[in-house]
Amino acid sequence: MSSSSEDDPNIDPEVRFIMEGTARLVAKHGLWMESRFLEDNVNNKQYNFLRIPNHPYLAFYRNKIVEYRNAHQKQCIKPPCSTNYVAQPPVVEIKCPEGMKPNDFGVIKLTAQFVVRYGRHFWPDLVNSVTMNPKPQFAFINASDCRFNVLLELVDAYAKILMPYWKRPAKNVASLKEKIARKIQIPANKQ
Repeated sequence: MSSSSEDDPNIDPEVRFIMEGTARLVAKHGLWMESRFLEDNVNNKQYNFLRIPNHPYLAFYRNKIVEYRNAHQKQCIKPPCSTNYVAQPPVVEIKCPEGMKPNDFGVIKLTAQFVVRYGRHFWPDLVNSVTMNPKPQFAFINASDCRFNVLLELVDAYAKILMPYWKRPAKNVASLKEKIARKIQIPANKQ
């Protein structure tokens, strides 16, 4: 291995902290998380280790992913719980509004799912695309259309289901600090 792998003292502590946190989340949630970090930190130079293929810190980062993935797999192999309780997902009933064709409702539902999944980057592009190249199938995107409220309701409903808990706003700073501390496994009162 190269000298920049396992415990390289030349890595800036702040970048190392970011690399370890990113590696932990990528190990737990998959490679899509890495692309999400890249997307959200386009102009942040501290994430260059993800952008540059031969970056000197890349080996350290990849080793951390493997290390955290192995640790996570060991944690997942636990004896079965004595209770037979299974948490139920939230119930969201979405019915086709009266007078709306099921095909139109399906397009609105799918659009709402994409808006929740791709968020602030997807919505303006979609609105611009529909404005520049109007299609009757996507007329509901205009705020003046009566189906626009259906879209907003579906976006809210899907956000409750599809949006990961870490992306939802915290009730207060202390709870946010505790959640972050649990994620990276440090005491919350440590600065």
